[in-house]
Amino acid sequence: MVLKTVSLRTCLVLWLAMVGGCGISPSEELASASAISFTEPGFYLAPGAVLSWRSDVVYLFEDPAERPEAFRPFLQQEVQAQLEGRGYRFEPTQATHGIVALAVIGSDYNATEILRQYRLSPSFPASRRYARGTLLVAIYSLEDEKIRWRGSVQANIDVTEPEQARRDRVRTHVKRLLGLVPARDF
Repeated sequence: MVLKTVSLRTCLVLWLAMVGGCGISPSEELASASAISFTEPGFYLAPGAVLSWRSDVVYLFEDPAERPEAFRPFLQQEVQAQLEGRGYRFEPTQATHGIVALAVIGSDYNATEILRQYRLSPSFPASRRYARGTLLVAIYSLEDEKIRWRGSVQANIDVTEPEQARRDRVRTHVKRLLGLVPARDF
């Protein structure tokens, strides 16, 4: 009987410790992200594949603190730099595949609806403290304009954070997402 009482007390203490420690800190919440992608069977990008942008990154936002005129070029340059870092080139006149990208900042409805249309789910859970940022990237064949690969990364964002810290985090998440693009070495 004494063993049972000690065992129950120990369980209660452990349970209280677990429940009490379940909160996640703001820095952990900002660091978390979710990436998902889908690839057409048999699709891969060979080293040296040539890509081109269909248009500038489309940027949807709700918060007036967002400055798309400043962040949109950075986001597009980062996507391009990450792909170039993997050995792909951007030359519109020689491209075989196109790239489109869409960023949604703070609008859970728009992000969820867009991801549903592109069949990219589940969505990253919303935070009570932070807005959610979503980046959708698609690679399509210029020959038939069919999407061959599509991916999305979602993360919590803090628009009041210093710009360099936001850029560093975006760089990390973009790299994670574009690391999912299938490649084949010959």
